[in-house]
Amino acid sequence: MFGMAAVPGWPGDNFAFLYKIWWVKTALRTGANLFNDPNVFYPFGFNFGRGEPTLPNTLPGALLALVWGDAAGYNLVLLVGFVLS
Repeated sequence: MFGMAAVPGWPGDNFAFLYKIWWVKTALRTGANLFNDPNVFYPFGFNFGRGEPTLPNTLPGALLALVWGDAAGYNLVLLVGFVLS
């Protein structure tokens, strides 16, 4: 799925954001709903609109992940966010 060792920081939120990038990338490839992940809290699913608003990070990260992979997409979005802030 994605390279766990290639993500900076302690295991925690970084893996949650990496999962969201993976899900958005998968939804873009398959045509599934971007905002509803049926795998989380099965059988009910999870609506990302009810969680923290991460679409400004996950959408560019997913587009980058389509080309360079999930960990690279996350790392590039993290770097760009650091530079822009």
